[in-house]
Amino acid sequence: MNTYFLSDQFGGITSQRERYRLSRIATLCDPEFALITCSEYVVNRYFHPSQIIRCLTFEDAVAAVRHGHADFAVIPGAYPRVAPIIQSDDLSLTDIFVGPLPPLVFAGRAQKRPTSVSTLYCHAALESMIPDVKVGEIDEFQMVSSNAEASRSVANSTDGSACLTNALCTAAFGLINYQILREAQPMPFLIYGKRAPEAGTPTTPPLSPNPIISANAA
Repeated sequence: MNTYFLSDQFGGITSQRERYRLSRIATLCDPEFALITCSEYVVNRYFHPSQIIRCLTFEDAVAAVRHGHADFAVIPGAYPRVAPIIQSDDLSLTDIFVGPLPPLVFAGRAQKRPTSVSTLYCHAALESMIPDVKVGEIDEFQMVSSNAEASRSVANSTDGSACLTNALCTAAFGLINYQILREAQPMPFLIYGKRAPEAGTPTTPPLSPNPIISANAA
């Protein structure tokens, strides 16, 4: 599937892509492996920006924009905590683009699909897929900060845990895909920039400790 932009309805895609390619784009990334979160994969594939500002959470990506460490933040439309970002007075939605995600899967360490799971690790963006998991019993659900963190938690575990994640992560961490929950499919991504402040607007509060992993040239 080809990527397309909301701004195509109002201007040329070439100018928009060039704008983002020359920018610093913040998004959710993994501290250990590059290009295994859906967001970093998509940003790198479609923009090849001058820098990817690699953040631990989408909220940290937004904070990087607010404090001038990034020009734009990219957030998937499926992120269930996006409402406060949409409603922010100091941010502006600059564009929406649609591109395919890697397959989303139910995975673990064991060679065969388990009949029960002690802990199921899951990022908030995949939480709605939990009822689709074909497994007899799940003792505990553990929400984590990213698909990569869900995969890492299972890779480092010694019990019968499993995760919902993407196929890029399972390849990186050596996990077995038991079930494809969603094939590669289109996903809308939101691009936010900083809105020009009005006179008398309060200053942005200080940055939270260590929100940025690194600022890597793409």
